[in-house]
Amino acid sequence: MNGKTIIAALLGACVMLAVVWFGWSAGWVDVAMTEQDQPGGMAADGGDETTRKVAYWVAPMDPNFRQEKPGKSPMGMDLIPVYTDQINQGASIGIHPQIAQNLGVRTAKASVGDFHRTVHAVGYTQWDEASFEMLHPRAAGWIEKFWLKSVGDTVKRGEVLYELFAPLLVSAQREYVTAIRSNNRALIDAAEDRMSALGFTRQQISTLRKSRKVSGRLKVQSDRDAVVTHIGVREGNYIKPETNIATLASLKTIWLDVDVFEADSIWMREGLTASVQFAGYPGDVWHSQVAYVYPELDPKTRSLRLRMVMDNRDGRLRPNMFSKVTIQAEPRVDVLSVPREAVIHSGNGARVVVALGDGRFAVNAVKTGVVNQERVEILQGLKAGDDVVISGQFLLDAEANGEEALQRLDSGKVMMMKDNDSQPGQKQAIYATGTVVERTGDNTLMINHAPIPALEWPAMTMQFRAAPGVSIDHVNSSDKVEFLLEPEADGSYCISELHKTGDAR
Repeated sequence: MNGKTIIAALLGACVMLAVVWFGWSAGWVDVAMTEQDQPGGMAADGGDETTRKVAYWVAPMDPNFRQEKPGKSPMGMDLIPVYTDQINQGASIGIHPQIAQNLGVRTAKASVGDFHRTVHAVGYTQWDEASFEMLHPRAAGWIEKFWLKSVGDTVKRGEVLYELFAPLLVSAQREYVTAIRSNNRALIDAAEDRMSALGFTRQQISTLRKSRKVSGRLKVQSDRDAVVTHIGVREGNYIKPETNIATLASLKTIWLDVDVFEADSIWMREGLTASVQFAGYPGDVWHSQVAYVYPELDPKTRSLRLRMVMDNRDGRLRPNMFSKVTIQAEPRVDVLSVPREAVIHSGNGARVVVALGDGRFAVNAVKTGVVNQERVEILQGLKAGDDVVISGQFLLDAEANGEEALQRLDSGKVMMMKDNDSQPGQKQAIYATGTVVERTGDNTLMINHAPIPALEWPAMTMQFRAAPGVSIDHVNSSDKVEFLLEPEADGSYCISELHKTGDAR
């Protein structure tokens, strides 16, 4: 016997035994019988089962074992027929309402509406590169004084950054003084324009116009509050116009670079609103917008980078801070969706269990689209208004992995329900023995029975109902009993006779 077949069969048997035990504990068989399986063997369309065409025969506990004619399964069980009309009608399961309740089956509607998506991501603050200011001299010369000591220093507006001696700056001042003395308006304007081009401020030009004293050094001042992010020279260096003396940046605004997973990238647009939380300020929330979406994904992380500009006039944020970002994407309209928990994912694709009504369930293959925190878009396989199972669907789907398993459940031919050799409509009493566990009702007993070969039942604890007129008052817990079982119309079995072991009948 193939080892894999045995293992698969045993696993299937465990699942079926567990479900049947729940059914018997509630007083019902777990798989409801359809009209095709009512006593008398009449099919739903009024035809006898003997006239129905058998497509093939399968093992009760191994849907992968299939034959073209009757026989025995690897476990020694009689093969079960699968009829052509069952395949054509599609797979469905019949479950008694009490069993559905015991299994915790809940349903929800497949609905059409706006599909919202909230994207969660992480971000890191960076310098606002738009605020960078590169300091270059307008003329070649020597740095006589350099007031910037290290990267990270803060400077205030109007603060002197360095003092530069450059022969060109000295000659420009002299030309301006000469133009003033000549009282030639054209020369004065030309000299002022030249000084402005060389980096003199209006205040410095005004001071020179009043004092007419040429200075050997040009004091270069900061025109804003800033932070030093780079220093390229030191005091005494000879510099040229292409020399980067230093770089300043502002902290009034700061960039937040956000990495979004590739699956969420299709939702990203400029202008989307976002809320931001920083680990350093628990409980505080900043609000911003997506200012820029980068054109390509990161080749290593496969994530899309976004940029947000954060208002930082209070100075609380600094570069390289970690943050959690929540982005509200634009909703998609008229989307058919179901709750996320309704979709069962497997190697063969996605599927859902649909409630057909009257205790009937079917498994539908579906094609899914985008997903949000609560729902899944359905592109194919469902329609608006369908009732889908959102709880207990894995139990309902457990026997649907084989293409014919649901038809076997639909027909009610579970090996534990009745003997395959019994004739339709014939009430056949079955002898059994066991020990009373407890009395669970006025006419119900929980019995730990021995194996019942006629039903192919192993030893197990089950609940049985006494038939009308059968008394159970004479037995108590722990009593060893002998009893007869007779089938009922719904496929369950009731006690038709009950005696303590050894009692005279």
